[in-house]
Amino acid sequence: LFLRANLHISNNEHSLAVPMLLETLRIVLESQQKGKDVPAQDMVSEIVIWNQLALCYSELRQLSDAEAAYFNAIASDSTRYEPHVNLASLYRTQGRYEDAIKHMQLAEEMFSASGSTPPLSVLYNAGLIYIDKGAYSDAKTKFSKVKSICASKDIRAMHNVQCSDAESMLRQIGK
Repeated sequence: LFLRANLHISNNEHSLAVPMLLETLRIVLESQQKGKDVPAQDMVSEIVIWNQLALCYSELRQLSDAEAAYFNAIASDSTRYEPHVNLASLYRTQGRYEDAIKHMQLAEEMFSASGSTPPLSVLYNAGLIYIDKGAYSDAKTKFSKVKSICASKDIRAMHNVQCSDAESMLRQIGK
């Protein structure tokens, strides 16, 4: 069911995916509640379902449903950064820059707490939010970090678009 929902998502058929995701979620939650083992081939984590559901709601412009689904994803597994990044992106599209920044900072803190560097996508998207907000100094800091990470040829090869865009953003902001 979950795989069929993802097929619909990949075909931009989000309205067809939503009921399948909701049914998958119902099955997973019911199994958890009853303490049942779910067969390995059917096992999907709750956070992944909530996150996919939120992405569908976003695409369908059901923004309050998307926001609620992201919060459910966060509640189901507070150790994952992805729902924070996706929620920040949702808030960015709504012009809710303070909320977006808050969730990007939460995502970044998950990495800094463990002594690791956040993924380029986190830093890059934070930079975009700061630009939209008009906080160019903060944007410059984020894009400078992206550029620094991109100095590695291996990283640059995997993330060429973000690396090039970060350099372009820094030129626009003014080094």
